[in-house]
Amino acid sequence: LDAGSRRQVALPRGHVEAGRYWISEETVAEPATLWRRLVDQFPTSGLWPILVKPDLLQSSGPWTGENWFVPAESTEVAAVNAEDLLQRRWAELRLPKGDSAPVGEDLTFPSLNLAPVLDPRAGGRYLLVLVPVVRPADSVAAIGWFPPNSDLSPAQLTSVLRSWEDRYNWVLYVLEPEAMELTVPPVADESVYAQMIAEQFALAPDYLLGEVTISQLLEAPVDPTAYLAWQ
Repeated sequence: LDAGSRRQVALPRGHVEAGRYWISEETVAEPATLWRRLVDQFPTSGLWPILVKPDLLQSSGPWTGENWFVPAESTEVAAVNAEDLLQRRWAELRLPKGDSAPVGEDLTFPSLNLAPVLDPRAGGRYLLVLVPVVRPADSVAAIGWFPPNSDLSPAQLTSVLRSWEDRYNWVLYVLEPEAMELTVPPVADESVYAQMIAEQFALAPDYLLGEVTISQLLEAPVDPTAYLAWQ
């Protein structure tokens, strides 16, 4: 991590953690504005910014001692096929009574296609993390983050995030102890939006089922961020 690559933006005091990423030692002011400025510098800095809830690093949950985040190797990520993973998880879903699938009654998973752009938002207290990666999705593998109440590995999550980057231009924005948030560009095509909802649902079904039905999600306006939680 080259300190020179961070000079263009004033940052709070911080340190390099385990040689894998830089993290601020205090919460940052105007996190959304700072994040956006650092995103704009990413092509030259090679440091992807993530806003992190302070309790992520204070958790007494699975991220302590030997269970602290373990980075995923690039070979592990390359071995995961995002489409196969999402299709398998989609096929295993059981919808609540009275709810319908966004892509047909038979739960047929939509084929992967494409879309673009990027737009952020944020409130609350966050630490700032800068991760040296080639692309934003690889930050999860570099940190080794995983949802504690899921069977998903950092490599599997990274593969899906890469796919979402390529097709929807969703990028990682916030990490919490049991959740992640990604920026979501405007979506005009209803079929693309239905596909996006299906994929979110396949990856984090418990959270979505606990909050709203798929049908309600499809009727709601497109949120500028995608919030995925495993509880």
